[in-house]
Amino acid sequence: MKIFPNPASAKEPITVFLDQTIQGLVRIDLLDRDGSCVYRQVYCSAQPVSSLELRLAPMPSGLYILRLVHDGHSALQRLLLQ
Repeated sequence: MKIFPNPASAKEPITVFLDQTIQGLVRIDLLDRDGSCVYRQVYCSAQPVSSLELRLAPMPSGLYILRLVHDGHSALQRLLLQ
């Protein structure tokens, strides 16, 4: 999984590029420094997708961990919001 752009502005869309195409329920969590979930979005895709778009406004600037959960598996990636 890759995030573009990173660092990013919360005012602009962020694209999460997946390592492989996925289909069905996908959950994206944004975790703060303490590991608390400060944002959650659930996608349900009937067709295979290889990227997802996030709009994180009005999240404050800082370092976050983006967690993607799909089919019992998860992936983590750091995200810096400026």
